[in-house]
Amino acid sequence: MDELAKALASDASVVRFPFVSTYERPTRLLGAISDRPQQNRVTRLLQDLRPDVVHVNQQVAEDGCDLLLASKRSGLPWVSTIHVGRSAAELGARGGSMRDRACAQVIRLARGTHIAVSDQSRDQLADRFPFEGSNFQAVHNGTSVSQRAGLEEVRQRVREEWGVGESEIVIGSVGRIEAQKNPVGFVEAVAGLSSGGRVKCVWIGDGTLRSAITDAARAAEVPLHIDGWRQDADQRLAGFDIFFLPSLFEGLPFAVLEAMHAGLPVVTSEADGLGEAIRDGGSGFLCKTAGQFAERLQRLVEDPELRKRMGETARDDAREGFSLEAMASKTRAVYRSVVASAAGK
Repeated sequence: MDELAKALASDASVVRFPFVSTYERPTRLLGAISDRPQQNRVTRLLQDLRPDVVHVNQQVAEDGCDLLLASKRSGLPWVSTIHVGRSAAELGARGGSMRDRACAQVIRLARGTHIAVSDQSRDQLADRFPFEGSNFQAVHNGTSVSQRAGLEEVRQRVREEWGVGESEIVIGSVGRIEAQKNPVGFVEAVAGLSSGGRVKCVWIGDGTLRSAITDAARAAEVPLHIDGWRQDADQRLAGFDIFFLPSLFEGLPFAVLEAMHAGLPVVTSEADGLGEAIRDGGSGFLCKTAGQFAERLQRLVEDPELRKRMGETARDDAREGFSLEAMASKTRAVYRSVVASAAGK
C-alpha cells in the first residue's frame, strides 16, 4: 500500500487511514461485518471526502464486505471489483459454508454493482448471488504494453543475474508462492521434462510456500532461482522463454497478461478466466492435468519456432484485448452508469 500511495500521489490526493482487513481477523468475514465501529469510521470518512464514486477492491466476495456495508451506508455511489468468483466452500476455507451465507447476506443488503475480471467470474458471482438490485459486469483485466526497445538488454542483464547461459531455456512464473498458484506442481511438471540440463526455472515473487518449492526443487534436482518481490517484474519477464502458471484457481491474473504483452508463450491451467486470455494452441496451452503440463512444456522446450510463433500471437492478443486503456475505458463506463443511476434516484 505504501508503494501504491506513492505512485498515486503524483496525480491525486491520497488519504490513508488505519484499517483492519478481513484476513487479519481470526474469524475472517464474521469478525469484519461485526465490527460496527470500524464501519462507522469508514462511513464518516467517505461522507467527509464526498468522492464522486467509491470503488472497493475485493480478492474474493467475502473480502471487503465490511467496506461494502460502509459504502452503502454513506449514501454515495459505489462499485466493487471481485477478482475470484468462487465461494469459500469451493476453495476449502475453514467454515466456508457459514462464511458464504454471511457474504450472501451482505451482497443482498448492499444491492449494488460489482465488476468481475472475467466472464467466468461474472457468471460464477451471478449464480451465487441472484438478488434483485445486484448487478455483475465483466471488465477484463488489462496491463500496460511492454516497450520492446531495450528488452534485449534487459534480457541479457537479468539472465546474467540468474546465472543462465544463452543456450539455456528459462521456464518462469510471477506471483505469490502460495497454494493457489500450485508452486510444487510447477516443480513437478518441470522435473518430468527431458531437456538435457538446458532448462532453468525462475520464480519472481515470494510467499509462505517458498520453503516448499525450494525443497521440492532440490529433491527433484530442478535448478530454481527465487527472484523475490520485484517492482520491475514486467520487465524481468524478458529473461523468460516460457511462462508457466499451474494455478488451482484464478480470476484473470495480471502476471499472465504481462507475460503475453512480453511476447511469451504461456502454459497454464484451464482454471476460471484463464481460457478467456489464452487461446489453446495459439498463444499458449491450457492444461487440465499434471501430465498435460509436462507434455506441453516439452513441446515448447524442443521447438524454438513454436515458442516464437506463440509468443507473437500472445503479444497480438494482449494488445487487442487486454490493454490498460481498454480496462480503464470500460471501468469509467461502469462509474458513469453507477453515478447516473444514483443521481436519478
